[in-house]
Amino acid sequence: MKVVITHNDFRLYYPPRLLALQEFLELRGDELHVVELFEESLDYSFSHDDKSVFHHHQYLFPSWRGVPIREIGRRLTATLERIDPDAVVCGAIAFPAGAVAVRWAARRGRPVVSMDNARRETFRRSWLNHFIKRRIFRHVDAFLCPAPAWNESLEWWG
Repeated sequence: MKVVITHNDFRLYYPPRLLALQEFLELRGDELHVVELFEESLDYSFSHDDKSVFHHHQYLFPSWRGVPIREIGRRLTATLERIDPDAVVCGAIAFPAGAVAVRWAARRGRPVVSMDNARRETFRRSWLNHFIKRRIFRHVDAFLCPAPAWNESLEWWG
């Protein structure tokens, strides 16, 4: 089985966790593909994590500056098509990697796990935002969330 995990970038606390996931999957005969949108971190530019420990790792863009959303979608979709994973793990749907990954998985009938920390009460959202978010979340099979306090919100999102 091939699993893709994708997000804007994986820095700080992510590399050790992803390495543990890679080792776990390999013990089962499975493989992990780590796909980061940007080599240059949006938030953690001070962090210089060694990504050579990942057997299947790639950046889609050197920097986030000036990259059109449409190009992110096109390139991530092409990457998912090439890898053809059996399951996808993605960041929050508020970011292009999350939304594109959910769309790709839904269109191909593949399971998707979202690492979304959206709590209903964190931000005031319009009815349209709630409507769109619920429509996207209906294609998510599972969530990795920070703590049980998120359960109520995730159940409300559907």
